[in-house]
Amino acid sequence: PATGTGFITGTVVNIAATAADANGSVSGVEFFVDGVSVGTDNTAPYTATYTGVIGSHNLTAVATDNEGATTTSSVVVINVQNNPAPNVAITSPAAAAGFVTGDVVNITATATDNGSVTQVQFFVDGVSVGTDLTSPYAATYTSTLGSHSITAVATDNLGLTATSAAVSITVVNNLPPTASITNPLVTSLVTAPAVVAVSANASDPDGTVAQVEFFVNGVSIGVDAVAPYTVDWTSVIGSASFTAKSTDNRGSVTTSSAVVINIADPNALPYAIETSVNVCNADSFCLPFLVVDSVENIIGYDLTIAYNNAKVAPTGVITMASDVINPSYVDVINSIDAVNGKINISVFFNSSAPANTRFTGAGELFCVKFNKIAGFTSVDTAAFSVPFLQESYFTGVQSKLVQNGKYIAYRDTVYNGTIKVWTDNSVMPYNAANPNQFLITNIAGTDASCANESATLVQPDLNGKFVYSSNNGLNIAIKKDILGTTDVQSVINGFDGLLTRRVLLNDVSFGLPSIYNMIAMDVNLDGVVSAGDNSQISQRAVLSIPEFKQAWNYSITGVSNGQASKDWTFIDSTLIASSPAYAISTTYPLDNGVGFSKSRVPVTAFCLPIKVTNYAICPDYTPETYKAIMVGDVNGNVATASPSSLFKSASEKVIFNLSNAVVSGNTIEVPVSVVSSNTVSSIDFSMPLSSNVVTFNEISNVATGAESLSYFNTDDNTLRFTSYHIANFKTDRSVATVKFNLVNGQLSASDLAGSLAFINGENAEVAFVGSIGSNNVDYTNVVSVFPNPASSFVQVITPELATVQLMDASGRIISTNMNVTAGQALTLSTVELASGVYFVKISNDNFSVNKKIVVNN
Repeated sequence: PATGTGFITGTVVNIAATAADANGSVSGVEFFVDGVSVGTDNTAPYTATYTGVIGSHNLTAVATDNEGATTTSSVVVINVQNNPAPNVAITSPAAAAGFVTGDVVNITATATDNGSVTQVQFFVDGVSVGTDLTSPYAATYTSTLGSHSITAVATDNLGLTATSAAVSITVVNNLPPTASITNPLVTSLVTAPAVVAVSANASDPDGTVAQVEFFVNGVSIGVDAVAPYTVDWTSVIGSASFTAKSTDNRGSVTTSSAVVINIADPNALPYAIETSVNVCNADSFCLPFLVVDSVENIIGYDLTIAYNNAKVAPTGVITMASDVINPSYVDVINSIDAVNGKINISVFFNSSAPANTRFTGAGELFCVKFNKIAGFTSVDTAAFSVPFLQESYFTGVQSKLVQNGKYIAYRDTVYNGTIKVWTDNSVMPYNAANPNQFLITNIAGTDASCANESATLVQPDLNGKFVYSSNNGLNIAIKKDILGTTDVQSVINGFDGLLTRRVLLNDVSFGLPSIYNMIAMDVNLDGVVSAGDNSQISQRAVLSIPEFKQAWNYSITGVSNGQASKDWTFIDSTLIASSPAYAISTTYPLDNGVGFSKSRVPVTAFCLPIKVTNYAICPDYTPETYKAIMVGDVNGNVATASPSSLFKSASEKVIFNLSNAVVSGNTIEVPVSVVSSNTVSSIDFSMPLSSNVVTFNEISNVATGAESLSYFNTDDNTLRFTSYHIANFKTDRSVATVKFNLVNGQLSASDLAGSLAFINGENAEVAFVGSIGSNNVDYTNVVSVFPNPASSFVQVITPELATVQLMDASGRIISTNMNVTAGQALTLSTVELASGVYFVKISNDNFSVNKKIVVNN
């Protein structure tokens, strides 16, 4: 060691020296303490050890070389002293600290030594509670009741020990926590199923509150570990006992006193705010206040309505109802506390009320008008309650409960539409209770591309009205599909072809066509009225094609893409009124590049946008009327067309003259003529044939200048004929001849039953005259006298030239003989006749018919 180094008695002193020999080698080094050898080392590094004893000691080293020469080192003086005890002190707990029974006491100490501390042992009342070998030195003790002395004993590396000064602590028993219910109060009025915020106060005098658990009728409803202690409970009808159980950090538990209240039945409450529901685009609403239980003897009301002042604001307008009081008998006053969201209302009798006036019965008492404010979002709910209601009687007042209410604003999805036939604005109905009564119309939701239709379909009602949900799309596709086998001749016939032909020829006799006429003419939906449309109208009239071939679903060679053609097209009234494309060309029949003409026909979209604004936030819908156009029905007679006789005109007839039929072998040719009081531009008929009686051969001898098409459809065994004439048909001669093949050699009118006919596109009667091979013709059904009853005139139409006489009931001739031309109407004046029964005699060499008429003057 170095000179002056100190050591502790008993410690081992390590002695080291260096030695060298300039002309040889060192053979060994011997070490001496106070001249006494303590060891020799023959190899470097040269060391020895010495166990120190108290006092001052001289250390030397003697080196010997290989030739025996020696050298003694300089003296190094060291000092050896006795070992001092270590230092130790308790640092925690502090003297006189207090604890609660069961607390864990953390004990810590510091310990130092001029050597090292090997351990510190802790004692409570002389009993060891733990040993720690490393700093920081610590142990724990679970406290027991009473005063206790804590010490620590440190041991150094030489085994010397020292005991710390004692620290006294006091341990007392744990004090329990406190708990008390703060809500609800015994005076609280609660109506099921209101949510009650159950809350409590809790504290601990000697620690902390770990949790508070809440109970209703002994059943836990929730736990809260953080103040303020509260849980929500949805109330149920009946008595409810509320308690709170607080637990402190040492596990001690205290249960609060019970708070008992009665939860009212909402159905039994005498008054209520009516929950109202409305669409979100309403800016204000009137909140109804109801008398639920029948009342009597009440002479006034005082109440407070609480509202959410972040969402709504009362206007101060209160409207009395007449259910329980005559509104003229009362005055209503109110004051608004906008800061706290309350409106105070008083209702009392005025000077006009009779002395016996009382609030009597049940129903609405009044409604309070509120405005929505900025905090009320488009889809939102505002809650209302009545914390105070007081009935007034002659003898005093009574407080009553009121059922809470809400105003709910929802995002409307309901869109209303109506479908009408364009011709006469008659509705397009559907009867869901009797699906076979009308052809179904389906409305599907879709996107703007018309490609993604919803699975949900709606139909119009018997008034043509439909209700559609915008959740299915902001566009609608209206579809009305006709089976390809359906006979449409009553609607699509030669008259439609004639009108189309007139437009093609710029024939002014048509007049100015409407947009509906033009859309109906463009049967192939290519935006142009052409001869091809005219061809398809004739083909569809006689059912030689099951549908119109249209530009969107057929190729130029007539190959379908598999999708059914549009039988109907629909357009909204708003678009027709607002778009220049739906107004006639200002240079019609020429095209002005904007409006419609035969070379520019708007092709209606297959889907139409519903009328809605502000859809993303709060939709506002405008009801729309959609005009229905049957493709090919140029004159729009679909509104009235029907096989029923209710729609046939007694003055319009298509006559099949069997008595003038020509039989040749197994064929028979039946002439066809017409009777009409109007100019005849088109003639159509359909005739079901019984295959075991006759089969169709051909139609010939069609009037010169007429366009015609006939087709026998084997699917329904029906012959159909359509024709039109630009210069009109003659009514005094045959217009065509139908040739049949006889199967059993006979043909009668009964074999052709079920035939239909149309003149100028309107239903006409089918008349079969005579029978095959007979010249005795019964003209009763083919001679027309109308109107009947009559007043100022009657008209007579016959299929042949004849003489007409007017006679009274006794047979006296009133008018002289008059001639009527075949197919032409003869007008007889009856204005001078007295009311009564008369007869019209029509005769020639072939027939004589008497028709009875009634004159009402």
